[in-house]
Amino acid sequence: MKKTIDRLLALFVYSFSAIIFMPPAIKPLLIIGLGLISLMQFVISKKRSINKTLFTLSCIVFVFYCLSLTGSINIADGLKMLETKLSMFFIPLIFSVFLSGKKIREATSVEKFSNLFYYMNTAYSVVLLVYFTQYENPKYPNLYIPGFYQSASREIPFIGEHHTYIGLILATSILLLFSLKKKTDFFKPSFSTLCLAPMGILIWLLQPRAIILGLFIALLMLFWTAIRKNMIVITASIFTAGTIILALTPEKNNRFLEIKNLFNYSQFNSASQRLIILECTVAQIKQNPFVGLGIGTTNRAIGDCFNKKTNDFEWKAINTHNQYLDLWLTCGPYALIFFLFFLFSIRKHMLESGNKRFIPILLLFVLTMFFENILERQTGIMVFYFIIFYLVGGDTKRSHQRVLLIGPLPNPVTGLSIANELALSTLNPTGKPLLSINTSPKRFSEKLGRFNLISLLHFTLNYLEIYKIISVSKVYYTPGQTFFGVLKYAPFVLFSKFLGKEIIVHIHGNYVAKQYEKLDGLQKRIFRKILSYSNKGIVLSKTLHNNLSPFIAKENVFVLPNFYNKQLTEQPVEKAFSELKICYLSNLMNEKGVFFLLEALEELNAKGISFKATIAGHIEQSQQEILLNKMSQIEGLMYKGLVRGEEKSQMLQEANVFVLPTFYRMEGLPISIIEAMATGNVIITTNHGAIPDLITEGENGFLIKKKSADAIVEKLLFLVENPSKAKEISNNNILKAKRSFTSEKFSEKLLNILDA
Repeated sequence: MKKTIDRLLALFVYSFSAIIFMPPAIKPLLIIGLGLISLMQFVISKKRSINKTLFTLSCIVFVFYCLSLTGSINIADGLKMLETKLSMFFIPLIFSVFLSGKKIREATSVEKFSNLFYYMNTAYSVVLLVYFTQYENPKYPNLYIPGFYQSASREIPFIGEHHTYIGLILATSILLLFSLKKKTDFFKPSFSTLCLAPMGILIWLLQPRAIILGLFIALLMLFWTAIRKNMIVITASIFTAGTIILALTPEKNNRFLEIKNLFNYSQFNSASQRLIILECTVAQIKQNPFVGLGIGTTNRAIGDCFNKKTNDFEWKAINTHNQYLDLWLTCGPYALIFFLFFLFSIRKHMLESGNKRFIPILLLFVLTMFFENILERQTGIMVFYFIIFYLVGGDTKRSHQRVLLIGPLPNPVTGLSIANELALSTLNPTGKPLLSINTSPKRFSEKLGRFNLISLLHFTLNYLEIYKIISVSKVYYTPGQTFFGVLKYAPFVLFSKFLGKEIIVHIHGNYVAKQYEKLDGLQKRIFRKILSYSNKGIVLSKTLHNNLSPFIAKENVFVLPNFYNKQLTEQPVEKAFSELKICYLSNLMNEKGVFFLLEALEELNAKGISFKATIAGHIEQSQQEILLNKMSQIEGLMYKGLVRGEEKSQMLQEANVFVLPTFYRMEGLPISIIEAMATGNVIITTNHGAIPDLITEGENGFLIKKKSADAIVEKLLFLVENPSKAKEISNNNILKAKRSFTSEKFSEKLLNILDA
């Protein structure tokens, strides 16, 4: 039953691609049918999702139209128009509530729909172009009479439609298809490009000026968004082609030439008519700036005004030819304000979900509404709401749910803050500060994670940003691994739980389980409770899985290794092992083994072994004098301080051996080791944390005894004596890093975990 309903829903979605072929009386039946089947889906489905903001704003505008009926003096006309406006409520309801399921989104992907929609419109264009050669009407004896094509498009049997809406549908179809093309395929000859010809010819023959202008601007925006190269050449080419087409069009069929006589009422045409309509609309708004005339009344009021100004009493009702002014005049300025919020929310949603490519389609609608009441007829309102909610309701791959990151970001620079920086750019490509709470301390300390009154007071300032949780769907946080490191995040976790948000905890280390074992009594229960509120957990390696197993079900704990940034390897340097070039890149903490490395370097000096060594990282203020003094006495050693970007890349590329003799109690899967592997360094480190998941003895480097300078010296001397083995390990590391630890793989896996 469920599969049958899914197929029916997919069928109805795809049937919309043939909307232009449907008689005007049949088109509403599509929405009614889709609504009834969606209702069945709603009844049997336990999971229901909705884009509350867009749905609510659309409903509010519809409610304003309904309320305006109470002030209307033409109730019958108003009820008839309200029937048309029902799509403002019905279509968002269908797509936001009923058609948001993952299977439906996969079955009715944007790519499949856009292709079908495009080719159906191509077929329609060919049918209409052929019909033009057969069309007969005494009023238009030949195709050079103004109005010939517009009349023919309305009178074609069964599928007749107003030329404005034909142009809108064709323009939308063109933008939709080309917004999904790869930038390298934009100008490649293809069947889809060939299909542009009948559609382009039809749009130009019908001459819906607002649509052509909107399509022109939207295409330029699409090219700029997708290509961003040779824009001057592309723009000049489009302008040149447009000018040539304009010049070759017969004067009588060129509606753009009417603009020359815009203010000359003796040359009465559709352009000058619209100027009079605009004057009438503005005059009516001035008379009723805060209260609308009511649905069904507006068009008659504009018609009466137009008749008086032109002494032509043929017109009973005329629309405002401006969707925004129509809303104001019909329902008051409040409806217009909510409608503008609705449009801005659509744009915001597209940006936040990474859908910049669809913004030109929204721009087409926005620009057209300045010159046409596209929501006045069933076709226009269906096209606008169907296309917009189809796009925002189903990005091709990722959910548009907003995720708030809570955790430390640089500076200071640590493995955790670097990982959070990439996670934030993955979850929040727009870079909006509302989607993160930075919990970094003011300065680096070797006692990070332990109770410290000053750091605690500094951390409490972050609670002022707790309101950010309200506007997101998921909360992703990276706490410390001690009792106080977790306790500090309790207000965020409790508030998220209270609001029903999905909570994801990411542990960057191997100390949580040990800390839990050490605790007892109330502290242990609090520690367990905070972590168990998480819906999902993330660890750095399979070895570290047990850190979350006491708190989160096994199937909800995921592995996400650390990464290296591809910028490190953009300019690779050929490694040579004729001389030791040693590198240490981490915070200069005792537990990271820096003092044992310095002792090993002193021993190499004593043995007369030539080497170059580079050390970089934070030094805690209390250790600064000791370390700087000790490093200054070692020949061949240079301390570079904190390095990032190109400087870090150069440092790792110039080295050939990376040493990290860590015994840090919270060590997990150090980013610095992964970065060193990616740049082809031999790794000398300890069997600690999840490091054995990275390093296989003799294949990627060496796992040495902890707190042993002699063990470091032994492996360094081995590399001096075996340069071919060092070269082999170097090549192994480059391949392994590319295969498993790129930043792109980290981002992809993180999104998969959040969507799981």
